[in-house]
Amino acid sequence: MLTKTVHLPMTFFNETPIGRIMTRFSRDLSIIESAIPYNIIFFLQNTIRILVIYYTISRLSFSLSIIIVIVLLCGYVLHVSLLWFTSLIKIKL
Repeated sequence: MLTKTVHLPMTFFNETPIGRIMTRFSRDLSIIESAIPYNIIFFLQNTIRILVIYYTISRLSFSLSIIIVIVLLCGYVLHVSLLWFTSLIKIKL
């Protein structure tokens, strides 16, 4: 939004009151400031939940925990390879 605002023609700044521009920026920042803490808390709660579930599974069955680790690693490799492949396609276009 800042980049678009900077590149606007001078007539926009002559016609639009500075208060309206400042209100728009302050409203966007307040939304960001209120959303980020909730997202961080949500992320931490889910991370702890996943770790507790994995710990419980590993205590019940060691072989099952090894299988879960292998599946997660394969999923990560697939995700990274898909990102690499899509960026390679974008570069060639």
